[in-house]
Amino acid sequence: MRNLADRQDVEKIECQLSTLDNFSSQLSSDSRCDFVKCDVEGNELFVMQGGLEFINTHKPILFLELLRKWSAPFGCHPNDVLHLMRGMGYSVFVASSDCCLDLFDTVTDETIHTNYFFVHPDSRLRSFLPFM
Repeated sequence: MRNLADRQDVEKIECQLSTLDNFSSQLSSDSRCDFVKCDVEGNELFVMQGGLEFINTHKPILFLELLRKWSAPFGCHPNDVLHLMRGMGYSVFVASSDCCLDLFDTVTDETIHTNYFFVHPDSRLRSFLPFM
């Protein structure tokens, strides 16, 4: 894994990696997932790509932190995630200053938002959005 913070006092730890699809294949058939938070320092696109079957099956609300500066070292951009999720039927929202969720279009150099909600029309939690 890359040392994104460019610090010398980093401890390397070996760990097992998997994908959302592999993880979900080990769950019982009646298991449900309605909400996923993903903050992996720029690798969000790859997590989503490794969970396409899981996402299509469960259609959870996704809460992702997306920053251009963290995605760039991995050769991607937050808009790549937005494009992928929109292709799966998801809408993208950001929290506004009045604590509402506003529909969001495109990440630009002027974008200050870093936290994004992705909501599918068939999400079981969609009815809770007015309270989030």
